Amino acid sequence: MTTTSAFVLGNGRSRLTLGISLDELKTYGPIYACNAIHREFKPDVLIATDKKMCQEIEATGYPMTHEFWTRRPAPEKGGRRLEKPYYGMSSGPAAASRAALRGFNNIYLIGFDFGSPNQFVNNIYAGTEHYKGLQDKATYYGNWENQMKQVIEKHPKSQFYRIMGAESTAIDFGNVNIIHQDLDVFVNQTLPSIKPR
Repeated sequence: MTTTSAFVLGNGRSRLTLGISLDELKTYGPIYACNAIHREFKPDVLIATDKKMCQEIEATGYPMTHEFWTRRPAPEKGGRRLEKPYYGMSSGPAAASRAALRGFNNIYLIGFDFGSPNQFVNNIYAGTEHYKGLQDKATYYGNWENQMKQVIEKHPKSQFYRIMGAESTAIDFGNVNIIHQDLDVFVNQTLPSIKPR
């Protein structure tokens, strides 16, 4: 069965309140995800643009058995090189671009909080190796916002849905092909309407 929906996972804390397991989500369509998620879950496509995170992933042998994209894959480690204009993007926008390039009609962005509900970093993996500490200041998200706008504008045939949790920062992307949807609506109404693959 061909699916028309894909799910792109960021690592903002709103993803923790999704209410379903990632294994269950995977039954509805392919999952594109970023960075340290490989420690606990194997998405269909993994993207990492940070050098140290990329090295961590390659050291596990993950790219030899799973699809992995990065800026500078190590020779013979199995990774694939991001092409321009996505080469310079951060992991989240680059992951969204992979789904759009595959031609999915509906792309759901989950855990893309961008900002933080407080002064501290908003990331599920904060405090772990290659990440800021739990008490570090929130990361500036302007670059992520601008890069995501570029991805959305470059792929007008894809409809993007940004799933909003309590930790998500409201952003006006100014694009006609992105809809902001409450997390509860996504889980209770949208997801049941998508045919499992």
